[in-house]
Amino acid sequence: MASAPQIVIKDLRAGQASEASIDFDVHNVDVSVVNSLRRVMWAEVPTLAIDLVDIEINTSPLHDEFLAHRLGLLPIDSTFIDQMKFPRVRNALSSYGSLKSHILS
Repeated sequence: MASAPQIVIKDLRAGQASEASIDFDVHNVDVSVVNSLRRVMWAEVPTLAIDLVDIEINTSPLHDEFLAHRLGLLPIDSTFIDQMKFPRVRNALSSYGSLKSHILS
């Protein structure tokens, strides 16, 4: 008989959103469940990325599209993402009936 699923919290640091963290181990759980949990946690982290790049003069041997793609991969600090104003934001009705802002991609 298989053991019951178990989550062991190794370290928990409460604080502001940018400083909060948790370190845990998962035992006796299917890999697909752990991967789903990882994806949900990753999706909830606010992120910023370079979206539109306009290269006027490129004297490098690299193509413009390659450079734009690489710029989009740069990690950008999103500590103050909740206070930022985005030029391309639309409002959408959430399932609870209130307006939510969504970044257009």
